[in-house]
Amino acid sequence: MNGLIVDFLALKGLVTGGERDFPGTARVDRIKDKPITREEPDYIRTVFSKPEEETTIE
Repeated sequence: MNGLIVDFLALKGLVTGGERDFPGTARVDRIKDKPITREEPDYIRTVFSKPEEETTIE
């Protein structure tokens, strides 16, 4: 999962600080290897614009 998404989920309270920081600095290397695609921001906006009751984690 992209680090920006994880940080955003932590900001919203959907993951804890410990979950956000796991596995630590290794996450930075993965971000460099797989940058966010052009479609991902639109998907994120779609998911987070839904009411909380309609959002599920699959």
